[in-house]
Amino acid sequence: MKIAVTTNGTDLNSQLVPNFGRGMYFVIINTNTQKLEIHENENSNLGNIAAVKSAQFLKAIGADIVIADKCEPKAIKLFQHEGIEIHNGIKGSLENVLNKYRVTS
Repeated sequence: MKIAVTTNGTDLNSQLVPNFGRGMYFVIINTNTQKLEIHENENSNLGNIAAVKSAQFLKAIGADIVIADKCEPKAIKLFQHEGIEIHNGIKGSLENVLNKYRVTS
């Protein structure tokens, strides 16, 4: 399973970005291998369409779950349509979010 978050850093101390799609990086956690994949977010400066373009990117790379602080309705709709689970309203560091997700899932 691949879990995706949007951050401005590439380590476990990096904070989730308040607005999904606006962060500099997508951090993908592969729960099968326990490895992190880092992808630069080429959509972060696209304004109103950043979230939708970011959602399309995460779909293309096979994300199963997206954990976000704030995700706009169009991106949420795209995730739901594609069967990608979205956990919205989550804040904190990448490490804290992952620990919380593992405890509550």
